[in-house]
Amino acid sequence: MTLFNRGGVTFAGFVLVFCAWSLGAQPLPVAKPEQVGMSAQRLAKIGEALKKEAADGSFRGAVVMVARKGKLVYQDAVGMQTAAAKMRQDSIFRIYSMTKPLVSVAAMMLVEDGVIQLTDPASKYLPGFDKLQVSVPSKDASGNTTYALVPQERQMTVQDLLRHTSGLAYGEITQNAPVKDGLERIGVYRKDMDYEARNLTPAEQIEKMATVGTTACPWTCLAAWWSVPRVSALRTSSKSVCSSRSG
Repeated sequence: MTLFNRGGVTFAGFVLVFCAWSLGAQPLPVAKPEQVGMSAQRLAKIGEALKKEAADGSFRGAVVMVARKGKLVYQDAVGMQTAAAKMRQDSIFRIYSMTKPLVSVAAMMLVEDGVIQLTDPASKYLPGFDKLQVSVPSKDASGNTTYALVPQERQMTVQDLLRHTSGLAYGEITQNAPVKDGLERIGVYRKDMDYEARNLTPAEQIEKMATVGTTACPWTCLAAWWSVPRVSALRTSSKSVCSSRSG
């Protein structure tokens, strides 16, 4: 894009969504751009650029909203939602890993309020996680990879979940065979569809994942996998506002 940075617009949209969520998802009052110090003519260039990008095939479609001083001053929907349906301003998107910053900010709000601590063991809020074992690979005499379950050197903490050092893995990514098989068995990994676990509630995911080994002891491995999604369950367990799903 030449008129604006696509990443910046994506982040701006994310901030707007987060602000709406933090205010209880109440609709923002609508105002003319000039009433809040913005230009309707310049804002219209956003839609023009997005429509060109959609027409050029950069993406199928998009929804954009701009707010200032608590008032919605611009919104538009461009392109297609599916091959047959046009994008709508109320279209719902699956935002995958963009839930991670949402949940992480919410978790730090709980830390600030003293509800949870970064050094708390995850098992304080996630039942069964104190008994997690680590699936450790090794080579046998023939050079084949074998695995053995060993106890964690220490329990994973809230901080481990937030910084991706918990050892929890995605079945789509990990090469640890027992962990991959275990995640498929409990229904959080499907070979026919990536990152699809919407058939399980967060509570069911926690209960089932406590039966699957991790790929590494906490802090010994950095991986952007199942760590932050589990923080959403901390919010439920601490009786705070519940984030029902995180990708």
